[in-house]
Amino acid sequence: MLNNNGETLLKRTVWMFVFLVVMAAMPMMLPADVEDAMIVQEMKTGLGANDLGDIVWDGETLWVEGSGSLTKLIGEGHSVNDWISLKNEDGFGRGSISALWASGNVIIVSWVYFDYYEAAGEDVFHGDGITISVDSGTTWNHIPFLDLFPERTDLRTPNRYTTVWDIAVSKGIIWCSTTAGFLLKSTNIGNSWTKLLPGDDEFDFTNPNHHGQCVDAYGDTLWVGTFQGMNLSTDGGLTWENFSWPRDGSGNPNDQWPGNFPVAVEHKVVGGKTHVWVASQDYLGLGVIGICHTDDNGRTWEYKKYLDRTSIPYNITFGHSGATDPAVGDSTVFVATTAGLLVSYDLGETWATMDIRESENLDWDERAGISSVLVAGETLWVTSADGLARSNNWGASWEIFKGVQRVLALDTGNRNIGISSEYDYLNDTIRTYAFPNPFSPSRSDADYSHTKIQYAIEYDARVTVCIYSFSGKLIREIISGEDRSGGRDYQEVWDGKDRNNNIVPNGVYFYVVKTHRGDSALGKIMVLD
Repeated sequence: MLNNNGETLLKRTVWMFVFLVVMAAMPMMLPADVEDAMIVQEMKTGLGANDLGDIVWDGETLWVEGSGSLTKLIGEGHSVNDWISLKNEDGFGRGSISALWASGNVIIVSWVYFDYYEAAGEDVFHGDGITISVDSGTTWNHIPFLDLFPERTDLRTPNRYTTVWDIAVSKGIIWCSTTAGFLLKSTNIGNSWTKLLPGDDEFDFTNPNHHGQCVDAYGDTLWVGTFQGMNLSTDGGLTWENFSWPRDGSGNPNDQWPGNFPVAVEHKVVGGKTHVWVASQDYLGLGVIGICHTDDNGRTWEYKKYLDRTSIPYNITFGHSGATDPAVGDSTVFVATTAGLLVSYDLGETWATMDIRESENLDWDERAGISSVLVAGETLWVTSADGLARSNNWGASWEIFKGVQRVLALDTGNRNIGISSEYDYLNDTIRTYAFPNPFSPSRSDADYSHTKIQYAIEYDARVTVCIYSFSGKLIREIISGEDRSGGRDYQEVWDGKDRNNNIVPNGVYFYVVKTHRGDSALGKIMVLD
């Protein structure tokens, strides 16, 4: 008799056996995680990944981070050659990008990777220093972690590690908020660094206020978020004031200080007054998840938006007075959250969720949440675990961009449709594929609860996508004669349900993508709940 662990192991073994058999029988199918890894391998053109994070504007160029790659937009974005993706470049650090900053020709990147920590029995974060380019990304200079903290050479995890989680620049000074370090400062573009602590003589790993998470800088003013709330300095880091919930859990319920785990801090001057906004989370039960605000240097705070406990804010950006949309101005605040893109047009008094989708491009998974939001002139950009979106009319309509594997155009057989990688791991004759494949409609994991059918067309067409059983019975029409513009990739989503909205039985299903002119392609999908 098997116990629960044994039953789980047996189920996993059987599932893996079936999975391998299916994969061998259907070489066009790749699980999403393997696919993503192969897509970004040695990429030189195309958007670097689908799972995207930080996004910055250097004044002329957009930079996007995803899956350890750094992608630069050099055109309009619809062609694969409009994107230059950098990965494993000479001078880069290890792992993924933990913070990104750019202005003019200067780009500053910090790195984080996982390493095994024996005492904890699991992988933990390790920072791998800072990389700087002063020529728009042509060459890079990497500063390893131990060059920043040479005194930790003989220490072990966790006391040895530190990760830069945010970067700000003011008056030519680079400020980096660091876990296990509070702040790093450079006055000479990274040639030398000094360390700052909030008024303490020696670093103490057990002090939550020595673990920096986010930083904002303007003039001589610094805001640094740590595991103990927000810290303010108005004299360039010489003296500090802390705003936090008492660690013993006491405190006045009327106080609305940021939760003791701020993940982002940004400022905006409106009507001559500086408004500071904090994306806040609780730390060990201290504070709440939400968007916190002060306009008097922290003397008073107010939560401008309470989020439910499953919706977390990530970063903040602002509108401006020159916006073409009269609703958008200096009082407009955009917040990236796991619940989507939030917008307020009245300095946080009222909020709405902005709908992001485009019917004539790639599917946008709203369940993926928003990782980052950026305003660059008249353009609003957002990233998520499902790609990149751009709006040139303040959210009235959107364009979606993804780092998907290219297929031959359904109607002409030509390549170079869409914005994806030149790394071709699929057979050159492939005109469609589905991913993830297999998938599980009953799964709570949004990434694997539905499949996306990928194809491209070079000319405008009316497209139909149908799902059939193994015996050839029509299960469902995903779309029927829908207008699709040429020159783009498309993803049509199947949730594993039939025409009666019932989840189909486990098994192999066929799908057909066809145009009104008779162009068509066939693929296979496995449902494995």
